[in-house]
Amino acid sequence: MKAAWGEWLQHRRELRAPLTATAARQQIAMLAKIGEGRALRAIEHSIGNNWRGIFEPATHNHRPARSQASVDKRFAGAF
Repeated sequence: MKAAWGEWLQHRRELRAPLTATAARQQIAMLAKIGEGRALRAIEHSIGNNWRGIFEPATHNHRPARSQASVDKRFAGAF
C-alpha cells in the first residue's frame, strides 16, 4: 500500500497538482476505510485514468449495453 500511495503522490506532482496536507489526510482515511484491496484498485484506476481524485472502479449491475446497430435502427427515422 505504501508503494501505491507513493505512486499516487508522484502522479499528483506530475500533474502539477500536489496534495495539500489536509487532502492527503482525508484520502488516507478514506482508503483505510475501504480496505487495502479496494484502495489499491482505486489508486491504480485513478492513476490509469489520469485523474486528480481517487475513485473506485465502477461496478455496474445493469444489463449489457446495446450494440451500435440496434441503436442505429431505433433512431433511424429521427433525423
